[in-house]
Amino acid sequence: MLKDQRSLFEDMPSVFDFIYDLRLEIIIFALSCAVPWVLRSRLLPRFEKGKRKSPELAGTSDAPPDKHTAGCADTPPSMPSPVVPPLAIEQATAARVCGSPSEAKRQRLPTSAHSDGELSPVSTASASTAAPPVSSLSSISHTYALLGEAIGGGMKGIVQSGVCLETQRAVAVKSIETDEACPVRFVQLSRRGLFTQSEVLHAEAFASANSGRPMAWSGQLTYDCSNRHGGEPFAAGALEGRVALVWRGGGVTFEDKVVNCALGGAAGVLVINTADTLEAFSVDSSSPPSAMLCRSDGEAAIAALEAAAGPEDPAASLYEDSSSLCVEVRTDISHELMLCRRIPRHPHVVEVCDEWEEETGVGKLVMERCSGGSAPSKAPDVQTALRLMRQTLLGVAHLHSLGICHRDVKPGNLLLSKPLGDPDCRLVLADFSMASLARWMTVPCGSVRYLAPEVLLVGNYGFARDIWSVGVVAFELLFGRHPSGVGHGNDSEVVRWIESSKPVEVPGYAAVPLEAPSIGTAATSAVCLEPLPEEVTDILKALLQRDPSHRPTAMEALQHPCMAESWTS
Repeated sequence: MLKDQRSLFEDMPSVFDFIYDLRLEIIIFALSCAVPWVLRSRLLPRFEKGKRKSPELAGTSDAPPDKHTAGCADTPPSMPSPVVPPLAIEQATAARVCGSPSEAKRQRLPTSAHSDGELSPVSTASASTAAPPVSSLSSISHTYALLGEAIGGGMKGIVQSGVCLETQRAVAVKSIETDEACPVRFVQLSRRGLFTQSEVLHAEAFASANSGRPMAWSGQLTYDCSNRHGGEPFAAGALEGRVALVWRGGGVTFEDKVVNCALGGAAGVLVINTADTLEAFSVDSSSPPSAMLCRSDGEAAIAALEAAAGPEDPAASLYEDSSSLCVEVRTDISHELMLCRRIPRHPHVVEVCDEWEEETGVGKLVMERCSGGSAPSKAPDVQTALRLMRQTLLGVAHLHSLGICHRDVKPGNLLLSKPLGDPDCRLVLADFSMASLARWMTVPCGSVRYLAPEVLLVGNYGFARDIWSVGVVAFELLFGRHPSGVGHGNDSEVVRWIESSKPVEVPGYAAVPLEAPSIGTAATSAVCLEPLPEEVTDILKALLQRDPSHRPTAMEALQHPCMAESWTS
């Protein structure tokens, strides 16, 4: 029998003989492919994670201290100063120069009561800002030297100047700390297949009070029609690892809803409000975590579950049929980092070079360094104002095409890559801490002076709120004042103007400074009134329509005649 098998094997085609003879080479080739993959995807991330976890290891070198870094700042013994290449120091030092005192004053960034005084990542430093010690930090792919210069910051974080040691590029490094007082959570519902994932819904939610430190949570989405209000305890293990959807009301307290879901092993609870609003609610228990959705988003989530379950019995319990639908609930930090990952590069949106979240919960953003400061409170001439307005609209249009509403367009978040007089200067839109992908937005966030009327009066809003903000910025660039005529520090008067029904008045003239005085003559602040073309006043009136349905989209505004290259270049 064995002899017959051997003879049969010898009669097989020569190609099989060849494969049989090369079996050892095939095994070696497979191992040569597998071992690097294991090292790169498994061991290297753990090693880099350990480097971030042990700051004293980052930047350690056997070489003597670099003469260019000596004396920049006092460095603790446990954190040696990183050796920064001389070229990187030259780039970073050049980026610090602000120019004349008047330019330095112009580059000092404004703050807002609604943004916690957070400054944008530009290369300006206040004399009163204490410089942190020179140190370094590492992501999985790069190491960054922090040069001891705080160039911005606020209550929730700090922006520092830095250099990427691999590329010697000057960067701005932003540290983001969790706002524990903020109840807003960002919800993403996705349908997951074996090799694919498609996003079904983005929504905003309010976390329950007394929920402790904000944390992200996730799980498969579940809705039980027979226990829609969560009034009955779920069977043990029925909700294991799942996020339960329950309706508000039904004579059941929020606390009882969460407790009944916890008995079933739920990983989280989403309570659907009976109105299209988000309201604060309190739950004593922090396990499992809970949050509230508005009615429209809750109904959309249920519809997605029923579609996943199929037409057989849509009214049945959706425990098993919802396994392909996953919900992720993100904090403000994880949401901002996620947005930065998904925004493609654009000349008028700030470039995010690197991002990660550390085990301590602090987010890190590494961005391009902008040396021109923020947008001016008034442009030197009409052409410059129109050019900055066009570049702002290009950045906003790019975000809107991705489904992102910025929600905080203002001069402090409009950065200049170089000083305004530089021919290579370009405006970039920055700071996505308030941006959202939600289909139904109700959270009244943003800076008061740039809020659209619908944010305060209607309660829900869309992309049109960004268009109003662009209109206010453009008005200030042209006329040097807010459309309401109210100065800074009087937000209550601005709110009354926003809530009024009076149409926005656009002057037909812009104040333009006279030419600079000749040598030997006294400086003067005299201005002349320059008539504005009708096209300019027309686009301002369109952007500042109080009814959001009457405003153009960003792309429509860019088609306006005064946004053509011939007007802005």
